[in-house]
Amino acid sequence: MRDLDVFALHVLTYRDSRPQDARAEVEPLVAAIETRRSQARERLLDDLNARRYHTFKRAFAMLLTTPGADLAQRDGVDATTGVRDVAGSAIWRRYEQWRAHEGALVNPTEEFFADALGPNVERVLTPLIALQENLGALQDGVVAQGHVAALGLSDDFGAQAYLAARDAERAAHLVELPRRWEKVGSATYRRQLTLLVALAPASRRAHFGVAVPVRYPAQAAYG
Repeated sequence: MRDLDVFALHVLTYRDSRPQDARAEVEPLVAAIETRRSQARERLLDDLNARRYHTFKRAFAMLLTTPGADLAQRDGVDATTGVRDVAGSAIWRRYEQWRAHEGALVNPTEEFFADALGPNVERVLTPLIALQENLGALQDGVVAQGHVAALGLSDDFGAQAYLAARDAERAAHLVELPRRWEKVGSATYRRQLTLLVALAPASRRAHFGVAVPVRYPAQAAYG
């Protein structure tokens, strides 16, 4: 659903940016998306109403509210281990994987540990978020091409005009990518990350046995 929602929102934004007399060209694409989205929503609701999902919710609620429940066994980590005690190594491991092009962006890892890292975390998160948004926009363009093909609109004029506009956006994102990539891979950024991990306030000591709030970027919803 999320990929389809992101796609739909972008198409609606594109349609509304067009001259009034050109918006009708996009309507077949909008209608096809709405039909596909309604079908996907029905399947999602079926899953959410299923007994197995309610069983999962009860089990997960118990996990989140019971200190030490089902804690993964790792050397030196238990229910009393401070998040801050392992955040540094977790962040650096993901960062080095990213620099070697072997892993996902470190951003989700830093966001997960944000509450334990203190107020200066935003200085490190901001360039990561900018890079992630750039990469996400590039990926969304690829996904959009797949959606148009799956909807059977490969020969539709309005759909192809929309994809042409996305290609132009992709070119702009590709131009911007090296600059954003360099900011996160620079020696300056590594120093900031080192200081963030080293100087994290000791008072912010959430524990692995207790649920830790996780902040997620705001995501636009469609419809």
